[in-house]
Amino acid sequence: MALVAALEADLRALSAEARRRYPAVKDGAEHAILKLRSSSSASDLSSNEDILRIFLMACGVRNTKLSVIGLSCLQKLISHDAVEPSSLKEILDTLKDHSEMAEENIQLKTLQTILIIFQSRLHPETEEIMVLGLSICLRLLDNNRLPSVYNTAAATFRQAVAMIFDQVVSAESLPMLKYGSSSQTARTGSVTGDLSQNINSSESLEKDVISGRSTMRDTLSETGKLGLRLLEDLTASAAGGSAAWLHVTSLPRTFSLELIEFVLSNYISVFKILLPYEQVLRHQICSLLMTSLRTSSELEGEMVEPYFRRLVLRSVAHIIRLYSSSLITECEVFLNMLVKATFLDLPLWHRILVLEILRGFCVEARTLRILFQNFDMNPKNTNVVESMVKALARVVSSIQSLLAFVKNSIFNGSKEVSLAAINCLQTAVVSHCVKGNLQLRYLNSVMDVYELVFQKSSSYTGDTASKVKQEILHGLGELYVQSLKMFDDKMYMQLLGIIDLAIKQAIISSETFETEFGHVPPVLRHVLEILPSLGPPEHLSSMWLILLREFLHYLPRVDSPLPNEEGEIEQSTTGHRASSVVSEHKADYSPDKTIPATRITSNMFAEKLIPALVELLLRAPAVEKYILFPEVIQNLRRCMMTRRDNPDGSLWKVAAEGFNRLLVEDVKICSVGGDTDLKTSKTARIRIWKEIGDVYEIFLVGYCGRALSSNSLPPAALKANETLEMALVDGLGDIILKSSVDAPREVLERLVSTLDRCASRTCSLPIETVELMPAHCSRFSLKCLQKLFSLSSFGSETENWHTTRAEVSRISIITLMERCEFILSRLLIDENNLDNRPIPTARLEEITFALQELDRLTIHPEAASVLPLQPYLKTILREDNHDARAHLLVLFPSLCENVLSRETRVRELVQVLLRAVATELGLEKVSLSS
Repeated sequence: MALVAALEADLRALSAEARRRYPAVKDGAEHAILKLRSSSSASDLSSNEDILRIFLMACGVRNTKLSVIGLSCLQKLISHDAVEPSSLKEILDTLKDHSEMAEENIQLKTLQTILIIFQSRLHPETEEIMVLGLSICLRLLDNNRLPSVYNTAAATFRQAVAMIFDQVVSAESLPMLKYGSSSQTARTGSVTGDLSQNINSSESLEKDVISGRSTMRDTLSETGKLGLRLLEDLTASAAGGSAAWLHVTSLPRTFSLELIEFVLSNYISVFKILLPYEQVLRHQICSLLMTSLRTSSELEGEMVEPYFRRLVLRSVAHIIRLYSSSLITECEVFLNMLVKATFLDLPLWHRILVLEILRGFCVEARTLRILFQNFDMNPKNTNVVESMVKALARVVSSIQSLLAFVKNSIFNGSKEVSLAAINCLQTAVVSHCVKGNLQLRYLNSVMDVYELVFQKSSSYTGDTASKVKQEILHGLGELYVQSLKMFDDKMYMQLLGIIDLAIKQAIISSETFETEFGHVPPVLRHVLEILPSLGPPEHLSSMWLILLREFLHYLPRVDSPLPNEEGEIEQSTTGHRASSVVSEHKADYSPDKTIPATRITSNMFAEKLIPALVELLLRAPAVEKYILFPEVIQNLRRCMMTRRDNPDGSLWKVAAEGFNRLLVEDVKICSVGGDTDLKTSKTARIRIWKEIGDVYEIFLVGYCGRALSSNSLPPAALKANETLEMALVDGLGDIILKSSVDAPREVLERLVSTLDRCASRTCSLPIETVELMPAHCSRFSLKCLQKLFSLSSFGSETENWHTTRAEVSRISIITLMERCEFILSRLLIDENNLDNRPIPTARLEEITFALQELDRLTIHPEAASVLPLQPYLKTILREDNHDARAHLLVLFPSLCENVLSRETRVRELVQVLLRAVATELGLEKVSLSS
């Protein structure tokens, strides 16, 4: 048996620990080991007092190590029902002694043992034993400054109370129901809470009592009496008195009231059926709550006024919901006090809690029906339902008054008054947004006030004004999310106009902020936080164009127009269109201070803005997305080109990452014959691909893989830059050019040519320059060459060989052959010019890589058909199914010229390729004798 083995191990540990200082304990432990070997079950252990006695003896010496072992073994025996109930008194006395020890682990072990006792068959059933067990928890709760012990003692006492009332329900044969509240709910839940289960259970019990199936009883069992005495002590303690039955002079009032609230909400049948409990509820608990509602002074010695008030209000709400049919007079008093509280000059949090309770009564049909029947329909009682509705109506009507007051304060008040009024409005609006009950007229009024604030606050400066603007932006985002379906075109334009004012004011008032502090100003940070949530809903899909164009306006531009590849000057009016559209909405207003319409030049703001814009564009509907696609690409291209003037900056990196992500994600959903073609014209798609081709050609050829000037970036930053360049090449070569895209042939040729121009870096430079070229430049060139091989290759029959893939393969194989032929010819020239000097490492790595890849390369028959070979050779290769390596025949003359290269590795690779040519032509070496 596992228990016996565990106890024997503990006894041996006990014997070893007590060997020198406590010989009696050592002898007792060894004797118990012998007794233990004759026990095979829990009943045998419980009948053998020597085993229990040695553990109590170990605890009795009050040595920390021995006590820990002894308490652990006691827990094992009790949890396995291996202790007789007659020994409980002696065990509790031992635990009481241990509660006075100062060691934290001993105190925690003591509390664990108490809890196990209440959960086992040793659960106290007599008054003396019950009080002794609970008093141990309360002593540790009252006299302990260690947070862990205090919290454990409180949790243990709560669970003990719950188990005592579970025993009361069982002993009195009351309905055993599962309720939805808990002690923890009182600490973290809302005031109204979700009490539907409790209400249904209460209604069911009321029907049973009325029908006679469950009658009120005035006699209690011994267990019922214990629970009643405990409830009376908790009530007395919550009122500020002493707990006479528990022999405790004082308990924290909030702790006692929390337990009372827990019992009221979870053990309804106890108060509905047992008359003594109902009398305690009527005369003691209700009296306590009424007194607590009337007093406005803070609890003496306890700085927990809001929490205590919250518990009082929760308890009152439970009584009204669950017990109003039997406590009519008390509930009438409670309701009148709650309604009266809405008129009093109480703290804001107190009034909000009261209004939440009243609102909860009005939205629960069952509660409202009972209250109306018991009070408003009874001539002898007051009209409490009418009073509640009027109190709530006053709150609703006060919203419009608040808006009028805020407007008046902004126009006529000082700066401090205006800011205070804005904060007041913000609190009210956010609370209604969360609940989703802000009406359209209030929504329009709030938007007008927000716009008015930003138009007038251009003259306000300082931290206070900035903080208010931040809170308004946060509230504006929350307001939009909660009221999304209520927005129309005009309101959405107003929303963008407010944000536009916020951004421009932040830039003007924080021109040196980024320089001084190295990060985005707080107001702009809040704009970036709410931006992802500003996507227009389905019924405002046309607003996507306005939203994205407005924010594209905030990206930095170069001072002069950019020439394209043909030397023409590009004209872009994206920023002007967006700004003018949003500005139309603001034309009716005359701000106190004119905001200049200068373009935003904040690079840090742009760096944070670009990822958000890319994310928004990917979320936009297909029609709007592809209208905006070229404009977004143009703006990203301009940001990427800032690498020329600021190679150490971050803007070009963020723009490049955004461009790469935008293309990769779009290609996944953009395919020939897909939904995109049904919604987007062919002309628009051609324009998109032209912009994409421009970005790749200008940036990869002009800015990547080059020895740009830099302010000595650390190696990690240089590595990150190189990784980004490689990612762009991978996105182009592995995703875009290998996917089923609808790019026209001239764009595909341009993209392949871009890779070829980048791959030509190493072989096209003079030999003297190659020796000076940084390593990352040659790696970039080699990467692009590898992509040309990849685009030309055909892996297997299972490869997805669609029309775009075939077209790219035909284009790239010709480009690759020309590049390889140039590399081979360049090697001969270099060897002649260098005499006995070694060939530069970069050039040698390139020729070696090219020869190795040529040996591995296999091409598709469609690609082989465009190779410049004699017709009879094509026919032979096609008939023998040898056209997969037809490219080797194109390079045969160049390979023969390099067969005598002075580089050993080159000669070996060339020989391998010549043998492959012989194999393709069927010229393998054969035996003449055969």
